[in-house]
Amino acid sequence: MPTVTSRTGWVSVDTTDQGLPTDVRIDADGLRTHPQAIAAEILQACRRARLQEQVNRRAELADAGVPAEVLAGMGLATADDLAAAELADDVESGGRETWMRGL
Repeated sequence: MPTVTSRTGWVSVDTTDQGLPTDVRIDADGLRTHPQAIAAEILQACRRARLQEQVNRRAELADAGVPAEVLAGMGLATADDLAAAELADDVESGGRETWMRGL
């Protein structure tokens, strides 16, 4: 099961490979945060876990010889999809521009 930590580090979520939460941990700082903000972090973490697992599954299938057109038809996320989702999460959460990734 994937484990993902939120951008702030307040929330850690274990998920199924479909991104459904099976365990949620919130640290003391997170408990002092507005519940809607914590809920948003949980949802972002679950979404990232699901996308990461799809990227991993796509790579496994490609390594096993599944043709690219079949993979495309399966609708699995790509590394680009994951990167775009992470960037959107950064923008949504007020992330700052860094030398690694400009906003």
